[in-house]
Amino acid sequence: MILYPARALASGTLSGIGLLASEEENDGLDIYQVTFPTGNELGIIIDPEGLLSISETGAYDSSWAGMVHMKENEGALFINKSSFPVMVRVGISIEQDTDGTPSGIALLENDSYVDDGEWPQMYLTAIPGEEKIQSFDAFTASDMEIPILANGNGELTTFSFLLDGADYILDEESGNYVLADYEDNYDSASFILGGRVNKNADWSAYVGSNKEDLIIRAVYTIQKQSFYDEQSLYQTDGNSKAPYALIKE
Repeated sequence: MILYPARALASGTLSGIGLLASEEENDGLDIYQVTFPTGNELGIIIDPEGLLSISETGAYDSSWAGMVHMKENEGALFINKSSFPVMVRVGISIEQDTDGTPSGIALLENDSYVDDGEWPQMYLTAIPGEEKIQSFDAFTASDMEIPILANGNGELTTFSFLLDGADYILDEESGNYVLADYEDNYDSASFILGGRVNKNADWSAYVGSNKEDLIIRAVYTIQKQSFYDEQSLYQTDGNSKAPYALIKE
């Protein structure tokens, strides 16, 4: 049995490419160009029995049992080619339907007891990329794991990335500002989902014509920053600080 929860709901602000008028006349124009996910990039494969190993390797490998996989070259990628830094705030939860009904899958803070009992339970984590990239062909996972514990339409599990701005120059012929032409002139952040599920559980409720769905809700909020300030990632959210995932070379 292999489960394919492939629906992800995404929203965001400050997207596209264009010009923002500055409040101060002498400050010129702010240029924004932010790319972020808007589709099913966070679709995961839940494989309690390790059957995916057959199609991927040609033979059954029991060590694959209970793993959570991403589809190849998929994940959430944020690219900032704006002339100013941005903070990307990510919120994630799992749900049974688009109304936000909590899933029957229990979420765990670590994987120590994921295989205990017969109840469907999952250690689901967000894993940031190790460095900035322009596409998932170059993605390398870091050793950071952020457990996803939000279930239903309540408070999301949140973490943030801080992306530096890019350099622009004035094209004297056209009179327009253009992105400075060098290879590294952008900042980006990325993450995938991973983890483990209970390989001893009864997952029959998640297969068949009347199966229970598993939806991953991902909400992205993009905020302009006046300058690159790592301390902005430590802003409190209620009584506790949200986890952050700053990757900076």
